[in-house]
Amino acid sequence: RKVVQHTMKAASDVLSRISPRISRLRAALDHHKAAPFRLSQAVNAMYPAGSEKRPVQSWMEVSGWPVALREQVGEHLKQSSILALTPAMHSESSQAHKIMFELDDGNRIEAVRMSFRNGKNSLCISSQSGCALACNFCATGAIGLKRQLTSDEVADQVLYFLQRGHSIDSVAFMGMGEPLANPHVFRAISQLTHPKMFAFSPRRISVSTVGIVQGIRKLTREHPQVRIFLLSMALSSIRREL
Repeated sequence: RKVVQHTMKAASDVLSRISPRISRLRAALDHHKAAPFRLSQAVNAMYPAGSEKRPVQSWMEVSGWPVALREQVGEHLKQSSILALTPAMHSESSQAHKIMFELDDGNRIEAVRMSFRNGKNSLCISSQSGCALACNFCATGAIGLKRQLTSDEVADQVLYFLQRGHSIDSVAFMGMGEPLANPHVFRAISQLTHPKMFAFSPRRISVSTVGIVQGIRKLTREHPQVRIFLLSMALSSIRREL
């Protein structure tokens, strides 16, 4: 029994480190004196973990919990929705489904699900609201950096589509912002690859960067199988400036 409890706690510690939502959820469950296995039940309901199951969208849908606990957690966390973002606008064509999300503070980001002729679906997600780099080939740079996204706000762009039954075969950090300028991106990738959360193969994740050297080093150290793409347009721009 002690071995099981230790293993469960160790797993919860890891999940709490990479997800602010799970950390807050864990505190809420402790506050209401819920059994430790209730956290595992919630994680199993919230994330696909590599299966075809559709993740729940609200705490009231966590069917393994008593109704009273679902209500208590929703009240404690002051939100009924699991996501850390809200869809504000969307546009759709035969090959692309674009969503503009609004964050809790009113800032906005974009994600685009692209469908290809081979039947595969890729999701392009944002890592920042705005961007500080102001590259002359990128419209987002004109906005300036509003703020960094949390690891949940990054990963929730993927979770939103999975909650609605859309298949995602790969994830590309090619939306708003410079991924390697946001320290929370590394924990977001940990979420996407964690076997109890999204369970993506790291080879199905790609990061597009203008070339943040320290970030590249950290990414190759922590997630060596994630693909890195250096923007050739950025390199061309740098050469012109030199």
